[in-house]
Amino acid sequence: MAEVDNYWNEKEKSLRQRIKGKYLCRYLSGSINITFPRWGILFFTQSSLYFESYRNENWLSILSFGKKNKNTEEVFLEWPWPEIIEAKLLTKPSWWKLISIPRGRILDIEYKHESKRTIEKNIFLLTDNLEELEIFIKERFTQ
Repeated sequence: MAEVDNYWNEKEKSLRQRIKGKYLCRYLSGSINITFPRWGILFFTQSSLYFESYRNENWLSILSFGKKNKNTEEVFLEWPWPEIIEAKLLTKPSWWKLISIPRGRILDIEYKHESKRTIEKNIFLLTDNLEELEIFIKERFTQ
């Protein structure tokens, strides 16, 4: 556990903020150029929501003989809270429960980067206890 604690301590130092919650998740869709779905860590601070994913090589990607697999790339994404228009924690619909193995809830965010005019939709399947994130989203997005 010391390695895990050290990792998160270093992450907080690099962000210069305390991490309020961290979750194992599956990034299901978004507008960035990566292969979906993608497993990673979703975490948040007072100022931003983050997704981080590491190299994901398996025996199939190794057998691709030099072909570049987008899942082998590390990904670090940030969405500042002021640029997130809406964030909703949803319960998976019953049909989704039948076809997806991980239990959990869906985080659906609509995001507008200040330099773009389009709204991007990003969807994550979260598999952990979401109490901190649920409280934060209710406080931030409920009027």
